[in-house]
Amino acid sequence: MEPITMAATAASILAPYVAKGAEEFIKAVGNDAYEKTKNLFTTLKARWAGNEEATTTLANFEEKPERYKPVLKSILEEELENDSNFRTELRQRLDDIGPYIEIIQKVKSGEDITGIEAESVKRGTVKVDQDMDEVKNVIGAKIKTLG
Repeated sequence: MEPITMAATAASILAPYVAKGAEEFIKAVGNDAYEKTKNLFTTLKARWAGNEEATTTLANFEEKPERYKPVLKSILEEELENDSNFRTELRQRLDDIGPYIEIIQKVKSGEDITGIEAESVKRGTVKVDQDMDEVKNVIGAKIKTLG
């Protein structure tokens, strides 16, 4: 996985973690994914303890994740480009968390709407958030084989 992809993945996983709070995040992804994501966040905090820019960015990201997500991603990309050990560590943590797929659908009216349809999901987290008014035939998730 390239540093740019790893940085984007990490930022995308961490954004709902800091935005939702522990209880809501656990409801959405489960306790195991919560603990692994918490560990990733804690690792970044510890790693960046002496880096004022990164520490400030992480604190701002906790308050406003969508606004500071691009800045967090940029700092992660830079560090991953320059530190192969960190690249290896982050890759392991991301692999351990597994893929995180979040589908958000906001529909006023419609028919035959599916949040996600997949042949197989072996691991990771799938979340479908559907906010709909006048709809017919809605499927949140259709997964043939899970696990």
